[in-house]
Amino acid sequence: MANYYSFAFNTPYASASPPGATWATLCAAAGSGTLDNSPQEEIGFDNVGSDSGKWHTLGRGLIMFDTETIGTQSVILSGQLKLYGDGKGDDCGALDINIYSTTSTSDETVVAADYSLISDIPLCDTPISYADWNITGYNTFNLNAAGLAAINKGGTTKIGIRNANYDVAGVPPTWVEGSGSVITWISGMGSTSGNPILTLTVKTTGKSLGTSYYQKSKGLQKKDVVTLEAIRNLEMTAMSRFYVDREGNACFESRYARNT
Repeated sequence: MANYYSFAFNTPYASASPPGATWATLCAAAGSGTLDNSPQEEIGFDNVGSDSGKWHTLGRGLIMFDTETIGTQSVILSGQLKLYGDGKGDDCGALDINIYSTTSTSDETVVAADYSLISDIPLCDTPISYADWNITGYNTFNLNAAGLAAINKGGTTKIGIRNANYDVAGVPPTWVEGSGSVITWISGMGSTSGNPILTLTVKTTGKSLGTSYYQKSKGLQKKDVVTLEAIRNLEMTAMSRFYVDREGNACFESRYARNT
């Protein structure tokens, strides 16, 4: 297993000026800004004024990991995202939390427009409930098939964080004047202490053996990249043999060559 530590923080949020906006309006908003709560980040919502049913702010999370060292020849077997809990409050209802796919605007920073780019496609099958959110240790999200597919083996992996039972579901929370609900986690400030961790189990199916191979019996040359997986498949289906010669070339010997 390999651990990857997040490097981009800030909470993208949408807000509405007093007297606020409906819940549906905030959920569908384009994003208003980013909130740097270092050393912690958060998701949540709040309201202002006495206008019943009007909301002021809705926050979502976005974290990034440099995963380009995995390599495209590898298969990701399993993965987990771990967030170190820092606090929670439920004055407007007990919110739960889950992770979601996102495109985001940048590979390096979080901007306001990222708010609307965090989708409703879950990368974990089981949200963590408010009651189960650990504020003194790591909370673990097990990646599902979509989560594994979201890992960028050649660059930056981006993971969105949203409230599942109100934000994603489109269900307004309980309105309580001048209050809100929140879940927070430690950003880590770029260190390994409490930092969000992406843990992946990776299997290397093979690496490039070279940029050319030849058919020994005929001396043919062909530019290509040969993987170990491709070699196994060809040897089984074509009853052929691949091997590496003294010069490091990946060589192909057909069944015809061995029978003549």
